[in-house]
Amino acid sequence: MKKILLLLVVFNCISIPLPASVIISEDFSKFVLGSEDAPDLQNPVATESSPISSDLTNTPGWSGTLVYQAGGCAYIQMMGMLMPPVFDASNNEGNYTVKFRARSQDGSDCYVVVAGYGAYDGVTETVGSEWSDHSVLMSGGSAATMFYFLSIGNVLIDDIFVDDGGVSVPSPLSATEFTSTSFKANWLAVDNVDAYSLNVYTWVMDEETKMTKKYLIQGARVEDTSYTVTGIDFGTPYYYTVASIKGDVVTAESAQVTVVPECVDAPVADEASVVTATGFVGNWSSVDIATKYYMTVSKYHKAQNTFRYKLLDTDYSRYTDGSIGQPVKELAGITDGDWTANMPVYANGMFGLNNQDPNLFKTASMMSPVYDLSHDNGRFVLGFHALGNKNLKATVSTYKYVGDVPTLTATKDFDVTTQLKEYSFGFDGGTEQSFITITLNEIGDILYFDDMCVSVNLSEGDEVAAPVRTYETIETSCMADNLSLISGDRIAYFVRASYCDNKGYIPEVMSDMSNIVVVKLATSGVDDLSADMLVPTVSVSGDKVVVSNNKGGEVLVCGIDGRIVFSAPVVESELIFTLPMTGVYIIKAGNSTFKIVY
Repeated sequence: MKKILLLLVVFNCISIPLPASVIISEDFSKFVLGSEDAPDLQNPVATESSPISSDLTNTPGWSGTLVYQAGGCAYIQMMGMLMPPVFDASNNEGNYTVKFRARSQDGSDCYVVVAGYGAYDGVTETVGSEWSDHSVLMSGGSAATMFYFLSIGNVLIDDIFVDDGGVSVPSPLSATEFTSTSFKANWLAVDNVDAYSLNVYTWVMDEETKMTKKYLIQGARVEDTSYTVTGIDFGTPYYYTVASIKGDVVTAESAQVTVVPECVDAPVADEASVVTATGFVGNWSSVDIATKYYMTVSKYHKAQNTFRYKLLDTDYSRYTDGSIGQPVKELAGITDGDWTANMPVYANGMFGLNNQDPNLFKTASMMSPVYDLSHDNGRFVLGFHALGNKNLKATVSTYKYVGDVPTLTATKDFDVTTQLKEYSFGFDGGTEQSFITITLNEIGDILYFDDMCVSVNLSEGDEVAAPVRTYETIETSCMADNLSLISGDRIAYFVRASYCDNKGYIPEVMSDMSNIVVVKLATSGVDDLSADMLVPTVSVSGDKVVVSNNKGGEVLVCGIDGRIVFSAPVVESELIFTLPMTGVYIIKAGNSTFKIVY
């Protein structure tokens, strides 16, 4: 059985010549669910004379009954049927050959009947427990030929070819020389043909909400094996097919090629401008075929003393839309600290996960970037405040990379109520390449987060880096502000250019990263940090508030109404105290300000 490659456009970029005269080919490489031993019976691709999604086949138009995915091949249950799309078999006096591989799924002898559509009989092929090759000569082909495979038994089938024995259909190649106004369509030469017929088009929705082709070029006669297509609408997804011409005969069209840039050049990042104490504007060069850019800001810290450093420290205050009752919902997104999420929601200062739409993603989840969590013998802490739209359960998991393979190191389940509550999870086993995931376990739930923090203990001289945020823009400059930095942090940025079509049909093509630009904010940074300067930190442990690393500074605690509820004039090192009641408090320690939920 073939090795399955999960390439989103592999069927559109055929670079190996197909057998001569092939007018249909299907290797079921997109049937990625299940396996030969255990087909995916939970998600049938065709139930009862139903169409098979074009996302799962090389050529649209397949249909069937009782057809399932089986890890790179198709599984047809007893008395099930698989039917290829309608094709032109009028060449060669209507004769054509059907080739395929098959075997019994359960080890018993089975039969595959290959019959023309509407016929009461056909050619019966015996299949056993081992894969075997089959070739069936068919007749009576027309300009609109249909036939089917009927399974007598539980059969696995793969590598289906239909060969008309006449003039060969060209094998298309990937597009090249992509610019904002043109691209080159390419295909392999076919022997004994006069020319080729090229079609270039995009798919549009008609008035009946059906996808139809809108041609840029239709039936253009080309005598070479490539053609430069001009006048494209930049950002629109284009496709092309090619056919062979011999005298008055024009063969069926080839498989469709999706026009995708071979690559996107990396931009050149320039020096930052508008540098302030809290942010800057990043700048970079324009890239011809870029439809947008990603600017990634990272921070670097070298510890001057032993203290707890926050790789992530966010209160999600940049999310100002939505509410807990009516959050803003998205399918996917990147949030503060470069955490990625499936099914995220935003609710006025909170970030969350949405499991109310399970048909889109089976489990709503979020994942951190790869962190260096090896400091302090691999101990680190994840903390946040959370509440749910109802009482619910969620899971925190940690992973480390062993070579290129992510390996689970720990899981911790937690219960969430409809009241905002603080959570803190300590973990061991962190490495230089570790990451964290949070998953929402139950359908129908929404989980909201605030004040999320990932922290590690650093010793003097320890160095650590972490992403702060990635910004997405169509411009060649971008403001980065409110970066939650502390004294001693250095910051830098790099940029990637991206091509995305304007309909979201084509997988994104991303450039390599640009050069890295270091930014020194308009305030004292690590260059001015002396060894005895300490960075204040504030944490809550049970009913105790702990202020650490506050050498000689005043500590003030205010309620959200601004009233001072606690103060200490001089705190040399660590201060531990309790507060009169639960609520949100603002703590000023030295020159730093913190928000806590008590």
